[in-house]
Amino acid sequence: IHTISQDSMGFMWIGTQGGIVRFDGFKFDEIDAVNDTAGALDKIDFQTFFRDHDYIFWLGVYNEFLISFNPYQNRVQYHKISKPRHEGNRREYSYNFAEDHEFRIWFINGSGIFCYDPYTGIDTSIRIPDQYPNADNEVLTTIYFDSFSTEIQCGTDKGNIYHINAITYGITKSGFDADSNTDIHQIYRSDKNSMWIATSSGLFKYNPESKTQEVYTSDGAGTNRLSHNFVNCMLPDIHQNLWLGTQ
Repeated sequence: IHTISQDSMGFMWIGTQGGIVRFDGFKFDEIDAVNDTAGALDKIDFQTFFRDHDYIFWLGVYNEFLISFNPYQNRVQYHKISKPRHEGNRREYSYNFAEDHEFRIWFINGSGIFCYDPYTGIDTSIRIPDQYPNADNEVLTTIYFDSFSTEIQCGTDKGNIYHINAITYGITKSGFDADSNTDIHQIYRSDKNSMWIATSSGLFKYNPESKTQEVYTSDGAGTNRLSHNFVNCMLPDIHQNLWLGTQ
């Protein structure tokens, strides 16, 4: 099991290496969606999927199509996009998703950032090395829409975070400072002064305004100590507690 999400009706949706499973609280059902004529659902390893504001799931990319799944209609839809480029040893299938304030779907794989508008069918591809040549040896690992700045935040396997302007597509490098051996796994901004960054080297709290940061690791004391430095994921609850998944 790689990823889990819940819809507005309470169903749990589970992404696995072999497909999608729905849990209704009593039984598990494998999804055999209609309109999946290419059989793509059987070929995608669901490392992650994303639920948008309409509770549509965005599943991944197969050939030249971005795939969405409507759980209410049990229907798969294929969205034609420009085929992503895969360069060198990039992680071809490490897709992560985000949705911006205009309901466009952003996603990454190892070689680039892509923005898709479901309403117009227009897609745009962005490469960080086009503006930061030294980033050519970095692999994109996570993507997040920052509603405070209305920017897209992208983390890499070299401890860097890049900001993408959702309107102009301009790129700037964050002031966040981490070791170059640090993988960034997830980004979450809880308020104007607090950006939480889950990494392979601990949990960072970064202030985008003052450019200051602190880190929580297994070497910390008392309640600031983590069970393990490898923080794979995090989830804020309704009480503003931050739940961490570690190795």
